Amino acid sequence: MRAALRGTAAMVRLGAQSAFHFRVNIGISVVGACLQAALLVVVWRNVYANRQAVQGVDVDLAVQYAILSVAVAHLALPFRLSSLPERVRLGAIATDVIRPLGVTSQNLAHSVGEAAAALPGSVAALIVGWALGGISDPPDLWAGGLFVLSVGLGLLMAWTMNLTVAMIAFWTTDTRGAFYIYRTIATFCSGAIVPLWFMPERLAHILNALPFRFQVFGPLEIWFGQVTSDQSKQLLIQQVGWLALLLALLHLVASRALRVVVVNGG
Repeated sequence: MRAALRGTAAMVRLGAQSAFHFRVNIGISVVGACLQAALLVVVWRNVYANRQAVQGVDVDLAVQYAILSVAVAHLALPFRLSSLPERVRLGAIATDVIRPLGVTSQNLAHSVGEAAAALPGSVAALIVGWALGGISDPPDLWAGGLFVLSVGLGLLMAWTMNLTVAMIAFWTTDTRGAFYIYRTIATFCSGAIVPLWFMPERLAHILNALPFRFQVFGPLEIWFGQVTSDQSKQLLIQQVGWLALLLALLHLVASRALRVVVVNGG
């Protein structure tokens, strides 16, 4: 058990080190997050220029949602979803396979470490939002604590799904198309672009039944007090259930992928 924990911690550190090695990318990420936050504030305030509320949501809530969704989505859907395709292409996956820690555990831990490089962008987006008067406190400390826990579970769900999609690298050498399609679907369905409050009723029912909503929209419902304490707890239970299901799916896909490994690097 201790050996597994040490191995996991080592992979997290390795992921962080490899991500912070590319400082220019981090700088671009920070600038992009700041611009996105600032533009969303301007756009939503313009949308509400002559309106008090839309679907029961006022301008302050819409602006706050936009800023916080940028910060959370920046961590959930980083520019590089996983380093796995590159490791398969270069042949480094052969080393991963013979390590005591499983391939999926290694790459999930690596993704957690890589997320550290996205953290400056998320923090920068929050600072810009605060400077533009677009962030307020949660209803109470309890809601704030549940929000943090929900964000953590949502990120684990997102990273698990990212890695599952990355497993396509075992069958094809070009994963860009699959990544673009997945990123588009995940960004829309999670509510990272438009809150699910504004979705047509039938579409909202479909999106509420998918795991994507628990990555961004679900945690933000807790932050804004849109759900009761009991509903917040139920949301967390649903996140845990989805996470267990997604991890099982990841291990199933990985077990099949490792049977058909074709490595270009050797």
